[in-house]
Amino acid sequence: MLYFTLLFALAAAVALLVLLARHRIITSRERGVHIFGEKRMLRGEGEGRGADDAGVSLMVIMGSGGHTAEMLRMLTGLNASRYTQRTYVVADTDTHSSAKVAQFEEAIAGEYGAKAGIFNVSHIPRSREVRQSYITSIFTTLRACFHALSIVWSANPDVVISNGPGTAVPICVCAYLFSFLGLQSTTIIYVESICRVKHLSLSATLLRPFVNRLIVQWPGLQFRGIEYYGFISQ
Repeated sequence: MLYFTLLFALAAAVALLVLLARHRIITSRERGVHIFGEKRMLRGEGEGRGADDAGVSLMVIMGSGGHTAEMLRMLTGLNASRYTQRTYVVADTDTHSSAKVAQFEEAIAGEYGAKAGIFNVSHIPRSREVRQSYITSIFTTLRACFHALSIVWSANPDVVISNGPGTAVPICVCAYLFSFLGLQSTTIIYVESICRVKHLSLSATLLRPFVNRLIVQWPGLQFRGIEYYGFISQ
């Protein structure tokens, strides 16, 4: 009985969030955050830098293996003097991504020196481990959501970027919820993995109602409300 009650509550919460997403009151254009219109936006190229662009807080959701490698390629040339507060969200069992983030930030410190700003790594439980049953994953997903609430609230990001790991789902939903309630103001950008050629990933499908911008890297995936700029993770 408890299982069905929790399942119903989770389904009702998701349905409510989807309904709210259809009436979002915050968009990336209204907020004027210059990022990822193309990859050069991360580098601070292509548009003039306004006063509101200084000290942007950036949250990057890392995956494991290919997702992390792809994300770091997208961040190559990051204008650290603009995105001076950087939070990387990593699954608590993903030591590989933590090490890659440390290497990436070491390179930024070497290039920008005192202007590099600050960064931190936040760990979150995985929503679902490989070969974990779907029944037990309901409870691990709820646990991940509670951690996501704390992470997003503490970081208060201006921009959240993800390229599709499962960790992105609770983080993006919490960021959207805080923005909708007016507690924070966050632009959520989802860049679909370059591996997705014909169909959106499950993460992209689930998060589509909640993100401000959904960007794909293959023209066959571009349809209403989805942006395409070619390959931006190479």
